[in-house]
Amino acid sequence: DGISAAIKLAQIATDLASEGKTLLDLLDEIWARHGFHATEQISIRLIELSQVGTIMGHLRNNPPAQIAGHRVTSIEDLSTPTDDLPSTDGLRIWLDGTIRIIIRPSGTEAKMKCYIEVIEKNSASAQIVLDHLRAPLKELLS
Repeated sequence: DGISAAIKLAQIATDLASEGKTLLDLLDEIWARHGFHATEQISIRLIELSQVGTIMGHLRNNPPAQIAGHRVTSIEDLSTPTDDLPSTDGLRIWLDGTIRIIIRPSGTEAKMKCYIEVIEKNSASAQIVLDHLRAPLKELLS
């Protein structure tokens, strides 16, 4: 578990050091190859639990065409999944191919949850995209 992971990471760091590289150099290579993935969670507290159904129904019946200037390219209703995941009350929204948003109600509270993942060339670019998405998503879920 944690100890095994720490030992493996130490082995990787040792191998990299013999090549004159660091773990940060390896991360830079991974980001250059696959993009920098940044995530953020937004939680919106609601007054009543009944608002959850209203918000989810509105999103399903009137899906957004764009969010913060990014075109919605696909929406998957997670209550009828097309993959091997179990069904859940939620939506997976893709924007412009590099932004994934999952919207779902909390399982225990009158709250909506929004999980955002952006893939950009670096951390700074990813943070800019997250910053621009935050307010429009809060408005969408209120």
